[in-house]
Amino acid sequence: MKTRHGVIVIVLAGMLAGACGGTGHGRSGGNRSPRPSASASPETSQSPFVYTPVDDLCATVDLSALSSRFPKQTQTRHDSYNSPYSSDMRCSAMLEASDSARGLVQMLVNLTPTPSTAAAQFQGIRPSHQRTAKDGKLTDIQNLGQRAYVFVDEGLGPKVVVLDGNLYMTIVWSSHGPEGTPADITTLLANVCRATMAKLRTASGTTATGTASFRPGPTGQTADDHGPALPKGLGREVA
Repeated sequence: MKTRHGVIVIVLAGMLAGACGGTGHGRSGGNRSPRPSASASPETSQSPFVYTPVDDLCATVDLSALSSRFPKQTQTRHDSYNSPYSSDMRCSAMLEASDSARGLVQMLVNLTPTPSTAAAQFQGIRPSHQRTAKDGKLTDIQNLGQRAYVFVDEGLGPKVVVLDGNLYMTIVWSSHGPEGTPADITTLLANVCRATMAKLRTASGTTATGTASFRPGPTGQTADDHGPALPKGLGREVA
C-alpha cells in the first residue's frame, strides 16, 4: 500500500509542476514564453466620438480658415446619399479673393456604422491616393482626428484625408487662377477639417463612445444647388 501511495504522490506532484511551469510539451515546456494576448490593432486608437449625419453639410462645414483669404463665396452645392450602411455627405463652393486668386473647395464626409469600417476605408484607399499623388508622396498630419495625411492630387490639387471614429473625411482645393493656391494651403485645409469635425460632433449630440449610435438619414439622395454650374475643368471630387 505504501508503494501505491508513493506512486500517487509522485504523479500528483508531477501534474502540479506541469501546471505551474507551463503547458508546453516536453522537458523545456515550462521555460517557454507565454503566448501574447489578443489585442486591438495598434494602428488606430479608438476615437471618443460617434458621428451622425446632418441634413446639409454646407450648413455645417466651417470654411472660416479659407474665407479669411478668399472672402467671396459662390456656387455652393451640397448633396447626400444615405443607406442603412453608410451616409455620404458632400459640399462644394467657389471661394474668391480676385479673378486671379480663387479656387473650388470640395469636402466629402462618409459616416459608417462602426469605426472599424471607416478605418478599413481609410487604409484601403490610401494606395490609390499614393498612385495619384505627385511624386507618390503622402505626408502624415499630426493632431487631426485619429489619423490624417495630405498629398497633391495630380488631377485635383492639395487634398487632406482624415479618419476619426466612424468618420472618413476628405477635402480638396482646386485652384482657378495663378494665385489660387496659398503656400500654407495644407494648414488651411486641416483647420477647416478640424473646425467642421467639432461642429459635426455638436450636431451629433455626443461626447463619448456609446452616448450616441450611428443613425443614417432617410434612404436616398438629396441635392441642392445655389448658383450656376461649376467652371469648366473643375469637376466634383469623389474620394
